[in-house]
Amino acid sequence: MPSLIYLNLQENDMVFTTAFEVEAFPRLLFLYLSGNHFQAFPGKKLKTVLVLDIARCKLVGIPEAVLGYRGLQYLDARDNNLTTVGDDLKSLIAKNNVEAYFSGNAVCKVDSTLDCEPLCSKTCWGREAPGDGVCNIECNSKECDYD
Repeated sequence: MPSLIYLNLQENDMVFTTAFEVEAFPRLLFLYLSGNHFQAFPGKKLKTVLVLDIARCKLVGIPEAVLGYRGLQYLDARDNNLTTVGDDLKSLIAKNNVEAYFSGNAVCKVDSTLDCEPLCSKTCWGREAPGDGVCNIECNSKECDYD
């Protein structure tokens, strides 16, 4: 799919056994994979990825491939089983001013440098989304004041 730039496979409880490689998705910018499980993670060569949603994927660590996403602007890694976040990823987050969310992970108990403040709901994708003038179905809940 050489022209694909947006791929949303959220909340399917899928098991990924094969990595996504650049040859199949050379222009992929937006990758939403929350609510699934990985035995193989999208490849490091997917350097075009700007938005990555890997919340609720039962991850015990951020896959090393994410460090290859040099233009990364958004990372949702909430509600996994993360115990650490490496300095390389923290540097990428700082360098790119990445909007990154980590609430619901054990790492939040030991690392105050990460954004561990919960969002208004498990599926709402950003702190600024509720009340931004756009109805975001993921944020349309009592907790998010029915955005």
